[in-house]
Amino acid sequence: MTAMARRPWGSGSLYKRSLDGRWVGSVEVSDASGQRRRRTVTGKDRAKVRRRMAELSASSKSRTPITLGEYLASWLDDAVTPNVRAVTAANYRGIATRHLIPALGAIPLVELTAPDVRAFSNDRLAAGAHPRTVQHGLAVLKTALNQAVDDGLLDRNPVRSVKPPKVEAKQQRILTVAQAATLLDAVRGDRLEALYVLALLTGMRQGELLGLTWDNVELERGQLHVRASLARLNGRMALVPPKTPRSVRSIPLGEWPELVPLLRDHQRRQMAERTVPGRVEQGLVFTEPHGSPIANYELTRRFQRILAGKRLPKVTFHSMRAYAATDMARRGMPPRLLMALLGHSSIVVTMDVYAHADSADVAAAVRRALA
Repeated sequence: MTAMARRPWGSGSLYKRSLDGRWVGSVEVSDASGQRRRRTVTGKDRAKVRRRMAELSASSKSRTPITLGEYLASWLDDAVTPNVRAVTAANYRGIATRHLIPALGAIPLVELTAPDVRAFSNDRLAAGAHPRTVQHGLAVLKTALNQAVDDGLLDRNPVRSVKPPKVEAKQQRILTVAQAATLLDAVRGDRLEALYVLALLTGMRQGELLGLTWDNVELERGQLHVRASLARLNGRMALVPPKTPRSVRSIPLGEWPELVPLLRDHQRRQMAERTVPGRVEQGLVFTEPHGSPIANYELTRRFQRILAGKRLPKVTFHSMRAYAATDMARRGMPPRLLMALLGHSSIVVTMDVYAHADSADVAAAVRRALA
């Protein structure tokens, strides 16, 4: 019998696991001391697992360790971009390129330690970064290195033993009923009046309002559909899927009789603006006078200017969503309907709104929901 040829050292093995259908690759490498070790790589895509095995083998043969910066770049392209929402991928990439790679990118991946990560966190805080920003940076790094552990590139994740900085929990400030009435009076006649009123009454998110298109508004039937959100991707404004699957929803405008006439007036005003030289048409309901999308930071700036003009509290644009939710709860709207209108991901989030809306009607609605 002819002896079976032995695989050359470092070529590895690759098979598909029957339990979950994932590909499993195994390759022998040598560490910095010259000791031979076996590394395992898993993934859904055979070609990617094979490529990762080849990278491990090549790195072992050259004895040139991959740096954290190189790994993060590969991770963003191979593991993040194909598997998450475009906005999430852009956020991860921004955090990695602005914060992680400049500070830690030159360190070899296998040599990164918890003290290195802790020093990064402390240095960022000392430089004036907000604790939430540092939290996000550590979270992205932890996710990336969890993947490195799964791929057999690391034995353990050094971020796991680093405590993220504490962020003081602040209760969101929202307008009172009287202040909301003042705001509605302040925006009367503004070319974006309909946007502010929609935000205050329906609780639509800022991106959902800016990404609303006329083909998703049915004025005759008195409803609109939330199917996209406007976000900044790679320096440009683009329509992306809403925040969560439940964010895709229909809103019956009949709940607020003033909205249909207001949107009709807005549509007529927009039609008149089409005579502006160089105007572009993208089908958006709310635009700049020349038809281009409104940047979220620009809308926030205008909103703050309106508040200051009426000496109203400096609340966030998102606080209008909280006001709308609380107002609907105060009026006794059933929790399941409120959840659907706001596009909450869970009824738990909706019930938290009821917990903060202090009225007998709300208490009765909660009792009905829990019965």
